[in-house]
Amino acid sequence: MSSRSRIISVALLLLAPALIFWMWLLTLAIHSSWFCPHGCWCDPEQAVLDCSHAALKQLPHVYHSPTYKVNLDHNNLSELGKKIFTSKNIFRIEELSLSNCNILYIDVDAFNGLVLLGELSLRHNLFTELKVGTFENMTNMNGLHLANNRIENLEIGIFEGLVSLEWLNLEHNLLNSLRSDAFVGLNNLNMLWLSHNRLSTLHPDVFVHMTKLNYLYLNGNEELQIPSNSYFLNIQTVEELYISDCNISLVTPKSFENATRLRVLDLRNNHLKTIDENIFIVLPRLTDLLLYGNPLECDCGLLDVWRWCQEHDIEVGKKTEILRCESPEQVSGMWWGVLGKAQCTNQNITFQEGYKAVIPNSVKGNDFYFARYDNIVKYVQLVIYIFLFIFGAIGNVVVLVVIIFNSEKHTMSNVYIINLALSDLISVTVDTILSYIEDSSESWQLGELLCKMFGFLRSCNTEYLYISYLL
Repeated sequence: MSSRSRIISVALLLLAPALIFWMWLLTLAIHSSWFCPHGCWCDPEQAVLDCSHAALKQLPHVYHSPTYKVNLDHNNLSELGKKIFTSKNIFRIEELSLSNCNILYIDVDAFNGLVLLGELSLRHNLFTELKVGTFENMTNMNGLHLANNRIENLEIGIFEGLVSLEWLNLEHNLLNSLRSDAFVGLNNLNMLWLSHNRLSTLHPDVFVHMTKLNYLYLNGNEELQIPSNSYFLNIQTVEELYISDCNISLVTPKSFENATRLRVLDLRNNHLKTIDENIFIVLPRLTDLLLYGNPLECDCGLLDVWRWCQEHDIEVGKKTEILRCESPEQVSGMWWGVLGKAQCTNQNITFQEGYKAVIPNSVKGNDFYFARYDNIVKYVQLVIYIFLFIFGAIGNVVVLVVIIFNSEKHTMSNVYIINLALSDLISVTVDTILSYIEDSSESWQLGELLCKMFGFLRSCNTEYLYISYLL
C-alpha cells in the first residue's frame, strides 16, 4: 500500500466518528420534521409529542410510534370520539394531557386501546358526565385529573378497572351528592380531591371501599355539614382530612369515632364556636387541629381544649393566621392564648390582670405589632420610597447638568462621575419602583410587559453600574 493510500485510510478512520455523529444528528432532524405532525413539537429521544397551543380542532395523525408522552393542552377539540387515539396511530401513551381543550363530550370508547396509560389529565374542560366503561382496561393508570369541569354526578362503576389508581382529582366540579358505591374499585387510591363542589352531605360509607386512602380534601363545599350524633366517615385509613370553608357549626367525638388514625384535621373558616375536649380521646394521633377563622367562644369549655393543645403540642394555627376569640366581648378579637390568663368558677370564666398583653407564642413582639399596624407601616414605607426617589433623582440630574453644561468640568475624572450619576439615576427610577411594588404586594400587578421591561432595565443597570465602577 502506497503512503498516499495509508494517509487516506488514516484520515477516514479519524473522520469516521465525526461523520457518524453528524449523520445521526441529520437523521434525528429529518425524523422530527418528517414524522412530527404540523404545529407540534417532537422529541424522538424522549418519545414526547407536544401539540399544545396548536389551534387543533381534531387529533393529528402520528406516522411513527412509540410516543410515550402526549401534550394536547389548549386546543379546541370539542369532543373525543370512539377510538380517537388508536385511529390516529397514537396508542403507546404513558402520559396524556388534554387540559383546556373545550371538550364537551367523551365517547365511552375514546380511550380504548390505551392500555399503557399511567396518567391522564382532563382538567379545565366542559363535559358534564363520564359514562361507565370510559376507563375500562386501564389497569396501569395511577393518576386521573378531572378538576374544573361540570361533572354533576358519578355513575355507579365509573372507576371500576382502575385498580392501580393512586390519586384522583375531582375538585371544582358540580357534584352535589355521592352514592355509597361511587368509588367502588379504587382499592389503591391514596389521595382524593373533592374540594369546591356542591356537596351538602355525605353517605358515611362512601369511602369504605378505599382501604389505602390517606388524604381526603373536602374543603370549599360551602353547604357541607357533618353529623354530630353519628359518625361522619367510616374509614380507618385517612390520616389527613381537610374540611375548611364549609358549613360546619358543631363537631363531636361521635363525628370522628370511625376515623381514629387522623393526624391532621382542618376545620378552618367554618362556624364553630367551640370544640368538645373528648375529641382528643377519640383521635389519639392528632397533631394538627386547624381552627382559625371560626367565631370561637373563649369560655370554660374552650379553656380545656386550649390546655390540652398546650400540653400535647397540637398545632392549631399559623404565624400569620392565628386563633382569635369572638366572644366574650372582653377578649373579642384577641388571640385565644388569653385563655392562659383565665380561671373558671362554676362555669364562669374570668381573666386575670395582664391578659391584654398576651401575644401569640409563634409571633415575636415586633412582628405581632407590625401585623396589627400593617397599614401604618405601608404608609411610612411609601413616604421613605418617595423621599429616596425625589432626592436621588434630583441630585443625580443636578450633577449631570453641572458637568455637561460647564465646559470647564469636561475632565476625565468627571466623565467617570457622569457614568456613576447615570447608573444611580437608573437605579433610583427603576429599582426604587420595583422594590416598593415587591414589598407592598404579594404578586406582580402591572402586567407581563412591564414585568419584562423592568427586569431588563434592572439587569442593564447592574451591568452598567459594574462597568462604571471598573472604569
